Amino acid sequence: AQSAETLCRWEQRFRIIDAQGKRKYLLGRGTPWRLPDGGTEWLTFIFDVTAQVRAEAEVRSVSYRLSMVSEAIPDGFALFDRDERLVICNYRFRDVYDLDPEPDLRGMTYETLLRHSARKGLFRAAEGREEAWIAARLASFRTADAAPEDAYAGARWFRILDRPTADGGRVAFRIETTHTRDREASLERAALTDSLTGLLNRRGLSRRLPEIAQGIEPGQRIALCHLDLDKFKAINDTAGHEAGDRVLLDVAGRLSRIRPTGATIARLGGDEFLVAMPTRDSDADVIDAAEKMRLAVGSPVVHGDRQFQIGASFGVAIWDPRGARSLEQCLLDADTALINGKAAGRNRTIIFSEEMRCEAERVARLASEIREGLRGGEFVCFLQPQLDLETNRVYGFEALARWRRPDGAVLPAGAFVPVARETGHIMEIDRCVLMEALASLRNIRSSHAAATRVSINLASERLRDPNILEDLLDPLFQSGLGTDCVTLEIQESTLLDDRSDVIAVNIAALADAGFRIELDDFGTGHTALTSLRRFPVHQIKIDRSLVTGIDSEPASRAIVDAISRLAAQLGIGVIAEGVETHAELAALRGLGIARVQGNLISPPVSPHDLCQWLAKRGSGGEAAKTA
Repeated sequence: AQSAETLCRWEQRFRIIDAQGKRKYLLGRGTPWRLPDGGTEWLTFIFDVTAQVRAEAEVRSVSYRLSMVSEAIPDGFALFDRDERLVICNYRFRDVYDLDPEPDLRGMTYETLLRHSARKGLFRAAEGREEAWIAARLASFRTADAAPEDAYAGARWFRILDRPTADGGRVAFRIETTHTRDREASLERAALTDSLTGLLNRRGLSRRLPEIAQGIEPGQRIALCHLDLDKFKAINDTAGHEAGDRVLLDVAGRLSRIRPTGATIARLGGDEFLVAMPTRDSDADVIDAAEKMRLAVGSPVVHGDRQFQIGASFGVAIWDPRGARSLEQCLLDADTALINGKAAGRNRTIIFSEEMRCEAERVARLASEIREGLRGGEFVCFLQPQLDLETNRVYGFEALARWRRPDGAVLPAGAFVPVARETGHIMEIDRCVLMEALASLRNIRSSHAAATRVSINLASERLRDPNILEDLLDPLFQSGLGTDCVTLEIQESTLLDDRSDVIAVNIAALADAGFRIELDDFGTGHTALTSLRRFPVHQIKIDRSLVTGIDSEPASRAIVDAISRLAAQLGIGVIAEGVETHAELAALRGLGIARVQGNLISPPVSPHDLCQWLAKRGSGGEAAKTA
């Protein structure tokens, strides 16, 4: 009626149920006009809009589901149309850009969004360069071929991921990477830090040293102090790793407290540390600073009810940025100085010199030649006869390692054994000597002297090997000989090894198996006499330093006499080595020493030459009478 009175068009949607009982939607539109007589006439249309209504409902449903899905996405999500206008976004996206959560933001352009962010200072990369940052982000958004990361205010990080849609729009994800970055940073710190002490580790030091080098002032150098704890492994072996860790923590703490200003400390691994100190001091002052650290490290460490006395060896090298030597080479030089310090007796500070590098290069060349020599079978066994003065017969031989070089030269053990021991080749050389010595002994016993035996030198490395008994028995039985044919010579200094408990167990096992144990170099002062009670020693060998000149040295004669009497009371045999003159031989005979060896009787010779030497003295090995 109102429409008729005002002649307004009307439109109304109806819902009906048709004759088949189906729900339908109709849209009615009417247009009135006034007749001349004052009446009203209508032009009315009725449309079936059921499909449209249902489509609209589906759109609303899809839109609702899309909204629910977008809100379920843990990252920021937005959809932009081809004109870069916002179609939909979730609350996470609003949070990233600090947008009001309530207003309808549809239609906002991406550029407007970026300017809003720059204005509010949300992204650190935009500070002071807003226009450049906006231009870069727009370019990235339009090409959609990258996934840059932006630093967000409050130490948060987001990956910006934009991808095109089929209709030319863009779907945008803002993925927070803060936790990932924090985790990566934590892993990186762990990779660069020693877990026990909290100091830099070797990798962390490698990362830090170039930074130190770049930061030093004109006139400064960098002193690198490489330190190693002396006999640290003995603490782990005797008191356990917890005690060892306590020592390492104390050392790290002491170094941190006493280090010079600006110094960096790292634990390189095990019981090794390094202190890097930018300095203007002289070499002498650097040595003084290193000595102070060494003395601080050497103070006793208390753990529980035990106290551990430790020492440290320091190797120092100084890097000068004006020199030709690289920082990496300087690190190697500090290590070389440390090695020299330990070899010189430990518990001292040594500064690197060029002579050390020359020696290190010589050792490296020799080590390489030793490897080649082992592959080429150049290491052989020489034998030195041992004489029984009471019967004047050869009763045994000492097997000695020799290196027969390709040029025909034969090097004594002293020329290569120290390097072979340092490089780990000594055990392989020992095996070569053992095999040839057993073969030679079998030949000698069958051809010349049935009662002879061979003495084999055992390096401390061999005595620490848990498989030593098996390694010795296998070749012995293969050769058809018994353990009673072999004397095992052990250096007196070996009994002071950090792992002497392991060595003691192995020595006892070897003695129980029937090997005779001989203590070599006896009388040089390394071992307390009580060690003769601790180890199953069958014979001691008086060191050549006491034999040389014994005929004219009353002190040497008195020491040898005391050793001989002590051994007799303990039921231990005695042999003297290094006999060079008839006077020395006579003096030893007068002191009751019944067994000797030395160049006076015969120098060490090859098995072939030894057989000829024995043949000249008869099949029993009887030697010419000596005065």
